[in-house]
Amino acid sequence: EEKPKEIRSLQIRFLSVFWLLRLADWLQGPYFYEVYASKIFNGAPATLGLISKLFLTGFASTALFGPLVGRMSDQYGRKLGTLVFCLLYSLGA
Repeated sequence: EEKPKEIRSLQIRFLSVFWLLRLADWLQGPYFYEVYASKIFNGAPATLGLISKLFLTGFASTALFGPLVGRMSDQYGRKLGTLVFCLLYSLGA
């Protein structure tokens, strides 16, 4: 069954931006590696194993908490969610 022209147009516009941002997120990986590699943990430079664990922790936390945070953002509003994110990010920086 053929989708209406308006729906197809919306899908193309949404997915092109979605995949552009998704791929841009992956481009920052090498830069984060350099940041982690330059850090000193407990008096020693970061090892490849530690850097791998830091990357995996980030991906795992996104997979675990992403759906919960999305639901909360839908329930309480995007503006409040953005403000809470900015507050938590500022505290962690």
